[in-house]
Amino acid sequence: MRRPLRRWSGLLIAAAVLIVAALLLGACGSSSSSSSSPSSEGSPKAGGEYNFALGAEPISIEPLNTQESEGAQVEHQLFQGLYVLQLQPDGTTKAVPDLAEKTEVNSDATVFTFTIRKGVMFGSPVNREVTAQDFVDSWSYNAQAKNKSATTYIIAPIKGMDPDTGYASGATLSGVKALDKYTLQVTLQYPFADFPTTLVHPITHVFPVDYATKVGRKAYFDKPVGGTGPYMVKQWKHNQSVTLAKNPDYWNKDGASPNSATAGYVDTINMPIYTDENTEWLAFQAGTVDYSSIPPGNYKAAQNNPSTKDGTWTVKAYPSTSVYFISVSMNKPTLGGADNLPSAPPSTWPPIARP
Repeated sequence: MRRPLRRWSGLLIAAAVLIVAALLLGACGSSSSSSSSPSSEGSPKAGGEYNFALGAEPISIEPLNTQESEGAQVEHQLFQGLYVLQLQPDGTTKAVPDLAEKTEVNSDATVFTFTIRKGVMFGSPVNREVTAQDFVDSWSYNAQAKNKSATTYIIAPIKGMDPDTGYASGATLSGVKALDKYTLQVTLQYPFADFPTTLVHPITHVFPVDYATKVGRKAYFDKPVGGTGPYMVKQWKHNQSVTLAKNPDYWNKDGASPNSATAGYVDTINMPIYTDENTEWLAFQAGTVDYSSIPPGNYKAAQNNPSTKDGTWTVKAYPSTSVYFISVSMNKPTLGGADNLPSAPPSTWPPIARP
């Protein structure tokens, strides 16, 4: 039996997650609570805190089950994958190599060979180098039915994924192999030239499976540490806030990898949760948070606010790449009734889409 089509809703994360997260530290204002204030010369001063509001309690902040923007805004600071979405000067986005140093593909786009960047480190308390086997372990773990990921459709093209269940048919994905310490080979079930683009999605991000297994499923869900990103989870107070601390041992401090995130600029990122957009906007105006979305109907007023005019606030409409799916209930009389339903049972229908 196929899983419900609502699984596809997570596709917008594949496209939007890295855009939102890349803009995370581009504050739309400065608050009195932030100690990272400009110097007397007008240059930003590293350190201090940044207060970024989340619009809801994240479903997950780890690669296994990140599936909506709030969780993605956190997860992207903690974990990384082979590719990352990069915002282009013209406002479009492009998938570019992140932890993949080199990518080779065979003639029919069914076998992809990735050379993993050397020197990428899992943060504390794991503190070891990432290898190709870690990608095998991460993807295989996320593909297991017992771990209940809602986003395995992203890795559905990989050999070893069962098209009927949406999960792996074995303990290890047969289509993912570590050829050596830094070489990962991925074999697909069908030709898919755009496969690297799907690797920006959180479910393909690498994490220390050995550590996650050691501490247990719930403990790692609440505090997923040991990622490769510029920040680490300090605390997650459910339905209240998420607090991130700068990763002191981040591997790309010197910016040697231009596509990958550079070291964190602020010491702490506070992410209070505001489920009401108007309350969040008021908190921004009061200086409690440094970044806020603007409620409908307030955009023009924000543009004309004196704080925007004098440069204290930055008001901007950011691009958001999304994929939407529309479901139509064909058994409703208004739309045609039972006569228009397919005669074959659902299990024989072809896939509606592929990631």
